[in-house]
Amino acid sequence: MQNVIRISKHLIPIEQIALFEPFVPPANPLRSEREFKARVVLLDRNSVLSEETPEQLADDHGFRFLAADRAAANPAISFRVETFVPAENFTPSKAYTSRLAWPPL
Repeated sequence: MQNVIRISKHLIPIEQIALFEPFVPPANPLRSEREFKARVVLLDRNSVLSEETPEQLADDHGFRFLAADRAAANPAISFRVETFVPAENFTPSKAYTSRLAWPPL
């Protein structure tokens, strides 16, 4: 099953994964004994947390690694970059200039 990635108890087909990115713990810490290092973002925009780093996941599964962002994109997905404009009721903590998008399922 080379086209399936095991993330904890989840078996995820590679074609359902959009990207790997660093896991940023929320202000209210998760109640878990495990140390999560990456977030696996699926095409439907759900995500699964991984104990492997984005670098490890990219290397193991042939994803394109973007070192500046420590993120890895699935080479089988057609991504596009869009200008980021925050909604009126959203004040981001960082000065985002663009966002990565992919076709819906």
